[in-house]
Amino acid sequence: MICKEAAIHLVFSLIFNQSCKSRVAFRAPSEMLKRLKMKSFDLYELERMGSEGIYQILVLKSCLHRFPTNMENYI
Repeated sequence: MICKEAAIHLVFSLIFNQSCKSRVAFRAPSEMLKRLKMKSFDLYELERMGSEGIYQILVLKSCLHRFPTNMENYI
């Protein structure tokens, strides 16, 4: 059985995998956690941040995806 954290990581990786190399897409959720200074994804915190807050995390150098606006909406 897959744990909740692994499931969230997998879903985010699949979202990032659009128009992006798989290697980069599967690394993006871990990098996103580092930028958020979280040990695990807190979906309530991401919801509280809203799409603008997520966008600000995605566009920090180096961008986590080449289409950050699309990714913020999907996440």
